Amino acid sequence: MQTAELKTEGLAVRHATVSLILVLLAFPAFTWAEDSKGERLIPNCAATNVQGKRMRTGRLSYVVPKHATVKQIKDIDYREYRVLRSEQGKWEGLTIFLGNGSPYSICSAATHQTLRLSDGTRGVDARCSSSTKGGNEASRSTGFMNEYAYYDSVSAESAKYFDSIIDSMCYEPQRK
Repeated sequence: MQTAELKTEGLAVRHATVSLILVLLAFPAFTWAEDSKGERLIPNCAATNVQGKRMRTGRLSYVVPKHATVKQIKDIDYREYRVLRSEQGKWEGLTIFLGNGSPYSICSAATHQTLRLSDGTRGVDARCSSSTKGGNEASRSTGFMNEYAYYDSVSAESAKYFDSIIDSMCYEPQRK
């Protein structure tokens, strides 16, 4: 009787071990399927001349073309810049924001890239697009908690223009 019980227990242990191995082998597949394009380190800002004007929010700095239309909006608890562009008679905008808020938007459900500052802070860069009667529209939301940039439902031409500004983002540690 003891031999039969040991045999049954041995089979149960073997079955549990095989199940555990299968779960562990499957786990990386779940990690890869999380719709992330990896991680990108935001460079530290260099003390060089730039082709445009540098706009600083807090820790982040962007280069905006010299002749861009920029509106600054301030309140007691936030500051934002709106970079405006006219596309086929319609004004489209990029908002660069510092204040209470999050860079997560409707695009956050889309494939995204994790951003990281040299101080270890993590953020997100998410893009998405949609088709409308008027053509394709693009949206992007990128940045870190309380400091980010986004545009929503803009033309492909405006998205390319705004992407060049967002992609110029660099990190300036807080001055003491």
